[in-house]
Amino acid sequence: MKKCIILNSSDNWEIPLWYYPSQSKRSGHPVLLIHGYLASPQEVEDLANSLNEEGYTVFAPLMSGHGTSPDALKEVTWEDWANESDYYYNLLNSNYKKVHVIGFSLGTLSALELGTNYDLDSLTVIGTPIFILRHELDSS
Repeated sequence: MKKCIILNSSDNWEIPLWYYPSQSKRSGHPVLLIHGYLASPQEVEDLANSLNEEGYTVFAPLMSGHGTSPDALKEVTWEDWANESDYYYNLLNSNYKKVHVIGFSLGTLSALELGTNYDLDSLTVIGTPIFILRHELDSS
């Protein structure tokens, strides 16, 4: 069953976090599930429910600038999202023996950043944005 809790960070963020507590005695290991750009935790809700049914406790935060209007994103930088992901990871890591991280779409970039900074128990990226530079050749 999904719950919404509000976290207050040391930087005075008030952040809604969708929380799917495990009902299973099997693991309860937490999964930090990071949604993509212009999205919200609802984007990953089916995945969160499936993981929860398998016995995982899932945390799906609403990243800054999301959940209201696209104009709110004008005030947010990628560093804000990286800092938030770092905060969530450390919160889980200080309370659980294992932490799994999943990023979806642009959320994969925050997940990959966590992977470069921490020894994650697992890292899964889904729909990672890849930009291919294309140079046009002058055929004349």
